[in-house]
Amino acid sequence: MERESAVKMLAVQFDIDLPNKKVTIESEHSMETLLETLKKTGKNASYLGDK
Repeated sequence: MERESAVKMLAVQFDIDLPNKKVTIESEHSMETLLETLKKTGKNASYLGDK
């Protein structure tokens, strides 16, 4: 069961737009979880809305 959860956490698709400093993320995780994870990098992170 624990291993299955770890595999599910990896099911994230993302696109990085360096010139505009934006990252687009497609995931089953909640927005709060994704923002919390991104903020751990020490960079500013905010939700801009659906694609």
